[in-house]
This record gives sequence, structure tokens and C-alpha cells, in this order.
Amino acid sequence: MEAAQALDALLRDYHAKLAPDLDEAWLEAEREHLHQQVIGAMRALMSCHDEYEERKLATLDAIRALDPTNEALYREIIRTQARLGRHDAIDDTLDLLKRELDKLDERPSSEILQLARSLRSQQYER
Repeated sequence: MEAAQALDALLRDYHAKLAPDLDEAWLEAEREHLHQQVIGAMRALMSCHDEYEERKLATLDAIRALDPTNEALYREIIRTQARLGRHDAIDDTLDLLKRELDKLDERPSSEILQLARSLRSQQYER
């Protein structure tokens, strides 16, 4: 229960930018370090929700908002959507990744495209 409360506090209180009103070059490295620590903590604390897929999906989505081009995170999201029977949401999630990667002039890997196809096809096998 303590881990769940800590996760809730992180999700509620962390807004992705340390000292947003300061524009000092030296602060960027500190911001990135804190950002990565918070994402790591959220992922670690998320394990307390493994049996609660709905809560896990909400947590993954919150982490995705902080790290919008992390393809491994999107893979975890679409796997969770499939376990919840939300196969239609897989395409929306993949589209979101494509839009985020487009900003960097990048494309999703063949691995995630294949995973999405495979998970969507499971919908029709049931």
C-alpha cells in the first residue's frame, strides 16, 4: 500500500520540469537527471499494480506523457491494452507513437508494428 501511495504522490506532484521559471544552462542536466529518476521510480512503484491492469494502464499512460518517445513504454501499454481486451485502443496508441516520433523525423520500429499486428489479431482468435 505504501508503494501505491508513493506512486500516486509522484503522479500528482511531478510536472516534468524542475524550476520551470529558471532558464539557466547548468540546470538542464539536473532537470534531465531528475526526470529520469522520477520515471524510474514510477516504473518501479508500478509493479505494485501488476495485478490491477486498469491501474497499471493509467500509470503507464502517465509515464508516457513524461517520456513520449519511449517505444518500450508503448509496447508495454499495448500489451496491457490487449490483456484488458482493448484491442481497438492499440491502433490509437500506435498512432500516438507515430505522431511523437514524427516530431523527431523518426518512425516506429518493425518490432512494435509486428507486436501491434499480433495483438490485434488475437482479438479475432477468441
